[in-house]
Amino acid sequence: MTDCIDILEDTSLRVRPQQKRARERVDRILAATTTLLERDGAESINMLAIAREAGMPAATLYHYFENRTAVFVALAERTIRDVDSALSQQLALVQGHEQDWGNLLQGLYEAYRMAPGYRKILPLLRATPGLKELLDESNRRSAVVLTEALQHFHLPQARLARIALMVSEAVQCFLDMALCEDDEEEAQAYVEEMQIMVQALSVHYQKA
Repeated sequence: MTDCIDILEDTSLRVRPQQKRARERVDRILAATTTLLERDGAESINMLAIAREAGMPAATLYHYFENRTAVFVALAERTIRDVDSALSQQLALVQGHEQDWGNLLQGLYEAYRMAPGYRKILPLLRATPGLKELLDESNRRSAVVLTEALQHFHLPQARLARIALMVSEAVQCFLDMALCEDDEEEAQAYVEEMQIMVQALSVHYQKA
């Protein structure tokens, strides 16, 4: 696992961990939160429960995080950055070539779906500015890589960048809808519609 100092920004932490021991504490907090999310659900979690699960005084937890929402945002940030990294690596392998968008989008959905705790907190965080900032940043990063992957469209660079950002934003919206759906069959239906739409856009812009 990547060190927390490489994952967590100032969006959720009160104190940015500099020393190894501090990073380990933050990692323990996130691991404890994940355990509680999977076992008890997000609604039943509070700061005292997280501190107990992490085996540390509540004061230590509050030293790093203001409240449980801040902990949830930090956990979401770790997941988003891990998935972004994997996506960027996959897109980089196909630069200048046609992408299998269906498999790519299915893999993206499954990566978020399998990330410990992420689906549990997503419905609670959708309305928080912290998550919106994370997703906006994620979409901007994805758009940069996607612009390079779409060079075979032979469109002006500014237009490619615009298309890449719009696709990144749209895919994120579809993913959120699918991930917040309790019925897995219905969630997969959202993913399939997303695959069809993105593939149709790909065909359209190749002809442009």
